[in-house]
Amino acid sequence: MRRRRQLLTLAPLAVVSTAGCVSPSAPEDSVVAIDSLSIQNEDDSPHELSIEITEADEVVFQDTLTLGSKSGDTVENPVDGTGDYTVTGTAAGDAVRERAAVYAEVDEECTIPVFRISTGEELFLEIRTYTSC
Repeated sequence: MRRRRQLLTLAPLAVVSTAGCVSPSAPEDSVVAIDSLSIQNEDDSPHELSIEITEADEVVFQDTLTLGSKSGDTVENPVDGTGDYTVTGTAAGDAVRERAAVYAEVDEECTIPVFRISTGEELFLEIRTYTSC
């Protein structure tokens, strides 16, 4: 009985200690298109968002947008063609960075990175994927 109690006590610790350790991955040669960038400011204050897209450590797109409170914007066709793009955003002291191809399934070749500044001034990045642009 004592051994069973120890196992039951340790099981939640094993789950907590591995939480967040599994991240998506894509083969090194995966490429996707970036159809557009979507930016949403859910906060009551205006914010400035700096966006950078790189491919093989080369900057292929860079822009800084000023968003009014509770507003949004879209940047159409930030890059030409497909590539192994990494998308980075910086706002309100937060930075997010994701490799776009990681989120695409085998038949998905189009992505739309969505930046969101929350009401708590926290920055989030979600990569949405589609079969075609």
